[in-house]
Order: sequence, then C-alpha cells, then structure tokens
Amino acid sequence: KKPPMAAADKFDFEVPPKLDERDRSQCKTFAKWCNLYLSKRNMPLKNFGEDLVNGVKLINLIEVISGTSLGKYNAKPKSHIQNAENLALPIAFINSFLKEVHIRVSYGVENVLAGDDYKSIMGMIFCLIHKFEINDSGLDGKDGLLLWCQNNTKGYKDVEVNNFSNSWKDGLAFAALIHHFRPDLVDFDACTAANPTHNFTVAFDAADSLGIPRLLDVEDMVQCTKPDDKAVMTQLAHYWKVLSKMAKEGVGKERVAAVLGRFRQNRQMSDDYSGRAEKLRSWLEEQTANFKKAEFGETVAEAQAKMKDFNTYQESEKPEQMKEKLACAALLRSLQSKQRVEKAPLFTPPENISVDATEAMWSALVEAEKEYDDKAKQALAKARARDLEIARLQGRIDKVKEWMAEKTKDIEGASLGENRFETEGLIQMHSASLQEFTPWKRRAQDIIDNSPKFAEIASEGAAVEGAMAALEAKAQTRKDALEEQLQQHMAFEKKQLSIASDTQKLLAALDDISEQLETPIKVYNKHDVAMIRAILDNAHSSVDAQRAAVDALVEADKECEGKANPFSRVTVAQLKERFDTIHATMEEKMKALDVEDQGLHKLDELKKEFAEAAEAFDTWSTSQVSALEKDAAGELEEQLAAVRAAEKEASAACDEKLEAIKGIKARMAEAGETVGESNEFTSLTLPGLITKGEAMLGAFRDKADVIDGRIVAKKGMDISPEQLEELKQAFKVFDKHEQNGLDMEEFKMCQESLGQELNEDQLKEVFERLDTSKNGFVAFDEFVSYMWSVMRVTDSYDDILSALQGISGDTIPTAELEKMLAPEVATYIISVAPKAADGNVDVKELLAMVFDVTQ
Repeated sequence: KKPPMAAADKFDFEVPPKLDERDRSQCKTFAKWCNLYLSKRNMPLKNFGEDLVNGVKLINLIEVISGTSLGKYNAKPKSHIQNAENLALPIAFINSFLKEVHIRVSYGVENVLAGDDYKSIMGMIFCLIHKFEINDSGLDGKDGLLLWCQNNTKGYKDVEVNNFSNSWKDGLAFAALIHHFRPDLVDFDACTAANPTHNFTVAFDAADSLGIPRLLDVEDMVQCTKPDDKAVMTQLAHYWKVLSKMAKEGVGKERVAAVLGRFRQNRQMSDDYSGRAEKLRSWLEEQTANFKKAEFGETVAEAQAKMKDFNTYQESEKPEQMKEKLACAALLRSLQSKQRVEKAPLFTPPENISVDATEAMWSALVEAEKEYDDKAKQALAKARARDLEIARLQGRIDKVKEWMAEKTKDIEGASLGENRFETEGLIQMHSASLQEFTPWKRRAQDIIDNSPKFAEIASEGAAVEGAMAALEAKAQTRKDALEEQLQQHMAFEKKQLSIASDTQKLLAALDDISEQLETPIKVYNKHDVAMIRAILDNAHSSVDAQRAAVDALVEADKECEGKANPFSRVTVAQLKERFDTIHATMEEKMKALDVEDQGLHKLDELKKEFAEAAEAFDTWSTSQVSALEKDAAGELEEQLAAVRAAEKEASAACDEKLEAIKGIKARMAEAGETVGESNEFTSLTLPGLITKGEAMLGAFRDKADVIDGRIVAKKGMDISPEQLEELKQAFKVFDKHEQNGLDMEEFKMCQESLGQELNEDQLKEVFERLDTSKNGFVAFDEFVSYMWSVMRVTDSYDDILSALQGISGDTIPTAELEKMLAPEVATYIISVAPKAADGNVDVKELLAMVFDVTQ
C-alpha cells in the first residue's frame, strides 16, 4: 500500500556540512517532514538556507499544515525588505503558540533572513511539528506520545521505552511497535539487539507498506551514537497517526460484530419462546377440550378408571407443563431485560402466545379440570347406585326362575289322585299353589319393567314374562284336570286341607321375608345404612306378624297326631324350621349391619380428625405469611438472615404437620374411604394443603428477595426496579433446590439461558469468585452484581453506526461482514438484513432492526 503523500525521499536536499552528527540527522528528518506537506503545492524544500530566506515556502508550509491563511505576501520577492516582510508572517504565527510547546524564547526575522542560523530554523520547524503533529493531533503532547509507545511495546523482549533517544537505538522498539498492531508484517523473534540494521530495515519496510512516511534513515540510526530525540518524535508521530487509526477501526469492527451477535442471539431466544409457547398453547387447548367433552360410562369400573387417569395427569403430565409455563415466562423476561439493556427493540409475542394469554388459558384449564372432577364423582356415585339396582334385580330374577322351575316340575310331575281324598287334596293344594302366583307375578312384573334399563340384564324381562305365561297356562290345565277328577273322589279331610293351605300361605310370606334378607350388607354412607336397616326392620315386623300363625299351625299339626299330610309338600315341622332359620338369619344381618355402621362411624371420626388438622395447618400457614408482612428490625443483612432462618424452621414444621395429615389420610383409606369421596367436615384437601404450604414457603422466599433487592440497591448498583424484579424471577426459576442460592450447575444453566457461554475453566473461575461465603452457592446479591456487569452494554446506536460507516459507508458488502463476524452470525445477519440498491447490506436499516431507535 503506497503512502497517501509523496515519498519524502524523492526530493534532493542539501545538508549543511558544518552540522554535527545529531544535527545532520535532525536536519534530514525535518526536511523530509517539510517536503511531505510542501509537495502538495509543488514547491520542494532543497535546503534550510536559500529556500527559506524569502519566506514563501515557510508561509506555504504553515498554511498546508494548519489550514489557515497567513494573509497577503510577496509571492516573488525581489529585495531584502520584501523577504523580511514575508518572514514576519510565519514567525509571528510560530511565536503565537510557543507556550503551548513549552519554548521560552521567541524567534525573529533575523534568525532566518541570514540563511545560516540552522539551529534556529530547525527549532522553528520543530515548533510546527510539536504543535500540529503531536499536540493538536490528540496525543496531548510528547508525554502522551511516549505513553502510547510504552503501552504498545510493553512485554517485548529487550525493549524498554523510557525516552525518544537511546530507547530506539537498536531498532527493536520500532519492530515491536509494528508487530503489536500487525504481527503478520514483522517476525519479531528474528530481531535481536545485536543486529540493529536488520531491525530498522524490517520495521521501516513494514511501515512503508502501511503508508507511514519514512522520515529516518536506517544508516543514520545505526551509525549515530545517540539518536536525536526530536527526529525520533517526528517519525513516531506518524506511526501514531496510522497505527492508532488502524486500531480504532479494528475495535469498531469488534463492536459491530458483538452487537450483531447479540441481535442474532435475541432472535434465537425469541424464536425459542415462540415455539415453546405455541406448543404449550396447543396442549392447553387440547387438554381443556378433552376435559369438556369427556364421558364417564355407566359402570363403576369405567368411572374409577377415568378418575385414576385424572389423578395420573395431575401428578405427572400437568406439573411438567406447569414447569414449561414458568420457564417460558422466565425466558421472555430474560430476553426483554437483555433487550432493554442493549436498547434493542423489545420482542412482543403474538397475543395468542403472550404470558397473559397463556395464564388465561391455564385458568380455563383449571376450571375445566374442576368441572371434570365434579362430573367424575357424580358418575361414580350414579354407577354405584346402578350396580346395587342390578344386583337387586339379578337376585330377584334368579329366585323367580328357580320358583318357576320348581312350580313347573310340580305341575308336570303331580298325579290327579288315587282316591277322592287325594284328588280333593290335590285340588285344594293346587288352589293354594295358585295363590303363590300373585307375589311371584308381582316380582316378575318388577323384572319386566326394570331389566330393560340395564344392558347386562336387558333380555331377562321378556324371558321371565314368557315363562310366567307358560307356567300359568300349565297351572290352568292342571286345575281343569283336577276338577274333572274331583267328581270321582270324595273330599279329603278338611283339617289337613286347611293345614296345607295355611302352610302354603306362610311359605309365600316367608319367601317374601327371605328375599328381603338377601339384600347385601355393604354400605358406603349413612344413607345406605338407613336404607338397609329399613329393609331389615320391615322383615323383622313381617316375622313377628307370622309368628302366631306358625305357632297355631304347630298346635294344629299336633292335633293330627303327626300323620303325614298328603296335601302339603312341606310339613309343619319343616315350616317351623324354615321360620327359625329366617329369624336367625335376620339377627345375623342386623349384627352385620351394626358392624358396617361402626366402620362408617370410625371413618367419620377420622374425617373429623383430618378436618381439625387441616384447619389448624391452614390457620398456622396463614399466620406465618401474616407475620412476614411486618417490618423487621436490624440491618438488612440481619433481616435477611432472620427471614432465612425462619423459612428453614417453617419448612421443617410444614413437613412435620403435612406428614401427620398424610398419616390421617392413610388411616382413612384403611377405614374404607373410596376415591373421590368428599369430607363433609371440611372443604380442605391434602393437595390443597400441600399447595398452601408451598405458597407459604414461597412467601418467605419472596420476603428474602425483597431484602436482597434492598441490599443490591444499598450497594449502589445502577439497576431499575423492573430489571431487578426480572433478575429475581430468573433467580427463582434456576434455584431448583430452593436453597436461596445457585449451585454451579444451576448457575451454568442460568448463564446459558441468558446467552452467556462460559467454558469449564471460566465457569469455575466466575463461580468461585462469586461464592464469597464458600458454601457452594452464589447468593442473590452476588448473582445480581454479576448479571448486571455482564448484561450492561454501553454500545449505542450512534457508536455502531459510526463504526460501520467508517468501514464501508452507508452500505457494507456481505464479504466484509463474513470477514468481520463469526460464520454462523454472518450467515444469519446476511439472511435477514435489508439490502440496498447496490446489493450490499443497508447499514441504517440493519441497525433499525438491532436498536430501539425510539429510545
């Protein structure tokens, strides 16, 4: 790359022969410097005598470097007086700033007019160099130039810059300075103090390639005993101009790369939020719809299966989605906080996946769950009642079929009697037998009316109806046959017929009582106890009502002297035995019902015990939260320690109380409590108490967070309440063990979610530095301090715009972005950045995407 000005060496310059070694070096350097600027007006300086005597070149030199006109002068002076008039202008200009360059003497026309006062002339030239190359260029004088050289050669072997003379004699300092900024141009390891010629040659050649004018000669620098400090300063001023600009442009590119990298990272975080929030929204819609359209079937097994599925959902699927909801909200808060700090446009998610919309859908899901739970409990109760009714009808069906089978067998297998007494008895027995049809037909009609209601026994009604009709037809046929036969036989003994008739009536009554006693003794609540007790009481009344009739039959049978009664299939003794059996069965049923009733009473006592413990826990947890609302005394750190100690004590007490309540709940299950059964003594539930306990402990953590925030504010961090609240929420999300601190793994996850990537060594170094208490956790105040230092960004829109325009103007080629950015960042930025008409990236349009221009 060629220098921006004409090479200083292309003009021949006459060095006065009477100057010593240092002055000759200084004279050559100053002459080259003058020609850098005089070449712009095509008036090279060939010597410090004749060329400056008339003042024309000196005036032009000052006007070029200062940009100031010195006024009218004689362009072609022809006399000594005109020369003096011309010289007065530049000398007055130089004398006006001598104090700025720390020169105590002033110059006069006579110092130049004679043409041989070289020291004064070179002094004036150096005043111009000091003023415009060192003071006014941003270096703040030679001390600033020396400090810049020291900072950029620090650490190089055998290089120690303390001055502008001997420190530069062996050329190593020049080589180090170039190597610091462009290590690709100088092999510093090949430079040694023993070979200064090599060092100067390498350094000056590299400087030439960077456009730095060569004002020093390698030969002069090698041969001189002590380099001239003014000549070296003049050369180094041009090193500073080029190299500092190069460094500034490099820093600008790094800042641009950092800003665009953060922009891509924010887009990735917003895309992550949108995808996860959309998936959560779909789940909420689907789950809510499923709950609303759910059906529970008719059987107990179907209803209990639905309730079991619902419990599984509450314990596994829903908690995972709750975690995802919280994680999405934390991700959005982190992203927006990061964007506020970076002054980037805030990401606002679509309305249907906003945090508020998600919370509203979550509330709708909770309502749908409650409705589903209520319907499931109602379905279970209805299914149980249905099962009881089916069991009752099935028992009646079995009895009716058994009776019809026996009756059919009796009718089809019975004779018409061998004599009139048998026939008459058979007629009477048949007549008595027909009286059984009324209660059995009533039972059959119950079956016919109700069995179609239940799929399991729907066909039984028609079967019973047909069989009963057939049996009645057979009974009528037998009656007709017996009446015909009766004309041939005498009537049987009236007393035996009466006994047989009464026996049959009592048997029918005992059948009714026996059927009532077949009701299963299985109760679920007090209503069931009352219902079954009413059935047993009715049976007891029936037994008492038939006792006198049975006793009368026994007495009547004794009067017959124990002779067999051909008109009755059941003897009085058998009737009496059945009566006694029914009475004993009734007593056993009553005892069994009492046992069931006692079990229900025990369960009620446990329910009361649960209610008392639950209400006590609810009152205690409420009081714990109320106590937190009172202001504490002492320093903030003492308050924080007190709250955390109270939280630990409350946590232990909470666990102890909940374990006791869980024990009561277990005993209730052992006592026969069924799934979904309500507790009439309290509306509180075990899951609700657990949630209340978690909320109470959350209040302790919130209180600690408030005090943490005050501690952060007391430390003087420039952080807004909104940003502090966002950091609190992020801290809570990643404090998975709820220790009021982040362990190393939690801290790592937090950094990754906020876009901060640390390798293992960096993670360990940062964590150990923040773990001031050395307990394996980073406290909240240290977390806030670190996060604020990481997230605070000072790059502004104007800074980055200036940096990009300094690189390539208002548009920047994609190839330049690819050189400047990491590959994945460059690919993303090029794909989304607006393009100008020339096909390059439009700088202002790109930054409008990166920064919030309204701020």
